[in-house]
Amino acid sequence: SARSAAAGAAAAAEKESEATAAALAAKDSKETASSAATAAASCAESANASKNAAQLSQQNAAASASAAAASAAAAAAKIAEIDHAEYSADASGAVAIVEAAIQAGGIPHVVYDLNGKELRLSLSGKQEISYFGTQRMNYIFTAIQEGVLYQIGLYKVVSGGAAGWYSIAYAEMQPLLEYDEVPTSGSHKALTSGAVYSALAVKAPLASPAFTGEPKAPTPAIADDSTKIATTAFVQAALGGVKGIYPCTTDTTYAQITAALAAGKLPVLIETVEGYTMAFVYSNGGPTAHQFVLAGWGEYFSEGALISGGMSVSMMICSSASVWTQKDILPVIAGVNGTYILKATKTSSGVTYEWVADNS
Repeated sequence: SARSAAAGAAAAAEKESEATAAALAAKDSKETASSAATAAASCAESANASKNAAQLSQQNAAASASAAAASAAAAAAKIAEIDHAEYSADASGAVAIVEAAIQAGGIPHVVYDLNGKELRLSLSGKQEISYFGTQRMNYIFTAIQEGVLYQIGLYKVVSGGAAGWYSIAYAEMQPLLEYDEVPTSGSHKALTSGAVYSALAVKAPLASPAFTGEPKAPTPAIADDSTKIATTAFVQAALGGVKGIYPCTTDTTYAQITAALAAGKLPVLIETVEGYTMAFVYSNGGPTAHQFVLAGWGEYFSEGALISGGMSVSMMICSSASVWTQKDILPVIAGVNGTYILKATKTSSGVTYEWVADNS
């Protein structure tokens, strides 16, 4: 019985040990299941995050593609090469491209075929103008190739939208400037400061200049009495269109004087009187005679006292028969009590003079 009891106790202990082991195993299984569940949940979260990340990447890729397309469009707008042949009949379309390029901050170009030569003209300016009462916006394109300047214009009507092209124009550029040389006539060389001073040194000064050649000046008005330069045109106008002086002597004929007058020249008689050379200027003439006068101004005295200043006139007359005679007109003065003339009286002892009142 004691053995049986011991065996039973041992069997019970073994069962208890097995139960304990089973409990421990169950506990381990529970913990393992919990860990598996946690791992599964973590995997689910990672999968969801990956899905979100994939969606975000897809959205970013779409945005990048859109930005790239916009950049490409902006770049294309900035470059804006307009084929003139393609848009020759669609100037409005060309204007739209130009304005889009300007809005994008770019410089549009026009590609033009000129007799087989391709020109690439860049926008060089724009200007709004009034053209026969219509406001236009002009776009000017310019290119320089091989020393030749090319230009073409594109315009649009501001209020109506109509558009068109201006014809291509071109001109040969001047040669490049060369420095450090004094230019010769017809050259295109530039002056240095030293050359400028050297060139100015041979010019006439502002004060008391001495001119050579044929200096010119503005012609003053005929009534101008200022210190302006009197040109030959001014002198001719003052002389009434006289084209020169025709010098005469007492041997000059009536016909020669008439011919000189017809040629627009002023006859002047040069005569020596009492040792003095005097010029008698043509006064008037007619079918019977030509008259020349010499006028003077002097001071006249009566009994040693100054009466006044007066004018005396001498006259030379050439008749139609070419006979010259002299006629003196006595001095005339303006006195206090009227006008007086100098009367000459011939006597046996000579000629006496006296002032008498002019009652004529």
